[in-house]
Amino acid sequence: MICSRRILFAGYAALLFLVLILQGCYARTSNNCTTSCGNIHNISYPFRLKTDPESCGHKEYELTCENNLPVAYLDSAKYYVESINYNNYTIRVVDAGVQKDNCSSIPRHSLNTFYNSYWEIPYFGWPQVVSYEKEYYQSLIFVNCEDQVQSSPLYVDASSCINNSGHWYVMVGSTNLSDLADSCRIEQIAMTSIMPKEVKNISYKDLHRIMSYGFELSWFYGCCDNYKENLCNLPDYFMSYCGTSFFHSLLNLILKF
Repeated sequence: MICSRRILFAGYAALLFLVLILQGCYARTSNNCTTSCGNIHNISYPFRLKTDPESCGHKEYELTCENNLPVAYLDSAKYYVESINYNNYTIRVVDAGVQKDNCSSIPRHSLNTFYNSYWEIPYFGWPQVVSYEKEYYQSLIFVNCEDQVQSSPLYVDASSCINNSGHWYVMVGSTNLSDLADSCRIEQIAMTSIMPKEVKNISYKDLHRIMSYGFELSWFYGCCDNYKENLCNLPDYFMSYCGTSFFHSLLNLILKF
């Protein structure tokens, strides 16, 4: 009798342990979490707040809520989150150093165009989606020069706002290293995704307003991490794209850089 009770107890214990394991497995893939911070009211998978339960969102898309402002840290650099678009899988961020009504404020960090395997240029290489216009997605290169640069369409004078030592300019348009004047050095590189096609007579205050708007990054590839579970609710044609060997080859190629 005692032996039977022990066997029965062991069976219940094993069953309870199995249930807990299954619950843990489910929690790691849960997408039922929705939270908010400041003006962002729909923070959901793949995003999560640092204070959310571990079951929420994707760790690579963790945000923090600081003084009621949503913040993303990209390569340890601080960016304020202005919007999250779940229809086109983009997030718009602005460098924390850029103040909207203060043209002397400049970005604190430079961000490479290809951040990592989880962040991308919007729509780059996506199936059945029109590519992003190159003219609208450019880098703004802040340079400090010992000598004034003679009139050039590539250089926008920023000295009226930036009063640090030297002569400050922002290089715009299609720029190469060979375009950098001899007395100039690059101080910072800012991203923008709403550059007008015509920048011939653009002013620095115009450029600062563009920087204050921020720039978009895509989190589409993060959805492909768990594409079989489809936690991002991708359309069927995107789902099939995630599962192709082409996608995995592309992802592996990005990871090498």
